[in-house]
Amino acid sequence: MMDEKKRMDEFMTQCRERHVRVTPQRVEIFRQLSRCAEHPAAETLYERVRETMPAISLDTVYRTLSLLEAKHLVCTVGTVDGRTRYDATTALHYHFICDRCRSVSDIFRGEDDTFDPSIVAAGMGDVDAVNIQLRGTCRNCLDRASA
Repeated sequence: MMDEKKRMDEFMTQCRERHVRVTPQRVEIFRQLSRCAEHPAAETLYERVRETMPAISLDTVYRTLSLLEAKHLVCTVGTVDGRTRYDATTALHYHFICDRCRSVSDIFRGEDDTFDPSIVAAGMGDVDAVNIQLRGTCRNCLDRASA
């Protein structure tokens, strides 16, 4: 995982390359999202961003996330409990969603993982994003249930 300064520099470079204006609000929303391992919903992210930018609106957070997703600078994990969850990591990886506690965990491909869904689907058209979810019960919930 890259350090925060390097990640933020990369984010700003990608914004410029994709013709996305770099604003303090966009930078702080991305910074807070990249700090979250739990893949937050917009409302959760809004509460975190308000700690450093009290005047920001929930609408700004929603519009920013929508723009960043459209420009492939963030991705959505999917819907958990009726709320879309977001991820700052756009490199190819999968997600494990616990149906009990609703946690979302990243699963990064191993070097010996030959399954690349974008290659499999290439004959169907251009692939812009891949979102694979595995759902079940996480180890923490299993351990609590057996205790």
